[in-house]
Amino acid sequence: MAQRLRKTHVLGKMFEALRRHYGTLSDYTHGHHRQLSRWLSKEGIGPRYSREQMAEILRFSDFVGLLAAILREKIAERPIEPLLYTAEALLQSRDLPSI
Repeated sequence: MAQRLRKTHVLGKMFEALRRHYGTLSDYTHGHHRQLSRWLSKEGIGPRYSREQMAEILRFSDFVGLLAAILREKIAERPIEPLLYTAEALLQSRDLPSI
C-alpha cells in the first residue's frame, strides 16, 4: 500500500526522497556514529548545535509530521486538502531544507 501511495499520491516524490535518506536521518536521530560525531570535540562531550540548526530541525520535523498526517488521512480515505494547504504554506513561508 505504501508503495502504491508513493506512486499515486501528490506528495509521493517527497515520501520517496525521505525513504532514500531514512538511514542517515535515523543515524542522526538515534545516536549512531553520525550523531556521536556531533557530540565529540577537543573540549569534551556535549551537544554542538547552533540555534539555526536547532530551528531548522524543528521546522523540518514539523514538515515530516505534516507529511505523516497527510498519509494517515489518505489511508483513512479522509479529506487531505486542508493539510495540503498547510504543506504548501509551510513550503512557501519557511526556509525548509531541500530534499
